[in-house]
Amino acid sequence: MTASRAWNVPLLLHIFPPTVAHHIFSIRCHEANDREDFCRWRWGPDFSIKDAYERCVLHTLEPPSTHWKVIWSLPVTQRIRVFLWLSLRQKLLTNMERNRRGLTNNAGCLRCGLDESVTHVYVIAFMPDRLGILLSRAS
Repeated sequence: MTASRAWNVPLLLHIFPPTVAHHIFSIRCHEANDREDFCRWRWGPDFSIKDAYERCVLHTLEPPSTHWKVIWSLPVTQRIRVFLWLSLRQKLLTNMERNRRGLTNNAGCLRCGLDESVTHVYVIAFMPDRLGILLSRAS
């Protein structure tokens, strides 16, 4: 930033590719009448390591799921178990998720063109054609 609280455009263009620099330029610079940044503990005025631990570990755990026992005992390869587990947890990197993160500009399924959500991959695109084949290979 310059002394006048503006982006140093020539310097940023020298350091970063133009596409990155333009993203930086879109961020509003700190102005003189803005409040200073400060740390704030969301759950109260006082911060302690114990509180942070409880918030991060103890209170964010989901209730135990019985689905994992079914998935991990299926007579399929480990790769398929991991795929099923990730899909159950809504953690697959689908085209919709890649599009949301800006990694692609197409949220559609390569197979049918509909938006590729975890449900779409798991139920519509993957299961009808593949599940019978996978289970028969594992037997």
